[in-house]
Amino acid sequence: MELQFEQVAKNYKNKKVLKGISLTMGTGVYGLLGPNGAGKTTMIRILADVLRPSKGRILYNGMDIHAMGDEYRAKIGYLPQDVSFYGDFTGKDYLEYSAALKGMEKSMAGKRLSQRSC
Repeated sequence: MELQFEQVAKNYKNKKVLKGISLTMGTGVYGLLGPNGAGKTTMIRILADVLRPSKGRILYNGMDIHAMGDEYRAKIGYLPQDVSFYGDFTGKDYLEYSAALKGMEKSMAGKRLSQRSC
């Protein structure tokens, strides 16, 4: 597995959050370290295809993640640090919600969830 960032940048109006990030990551464990406001969350959201970059692209095994669409998103998971849901939203509720966002049929989601303990 290889993820390649090619000149990935993100701007919000006149504020540059990411400035031309280029790097290649192979199989392994990586961490993003930096002060608040450094762009870590923005970078992860772009990597998870939740947010579009203002410039540049990310390749997964040589293929543009945006062109891959659901095929790419099915290979990754994204759980932000702060998730704002209703107070009674259970772990199972969150998994069902995530499955719906990925376009999974409700019956298939139920089948997959029943195969695991939630």
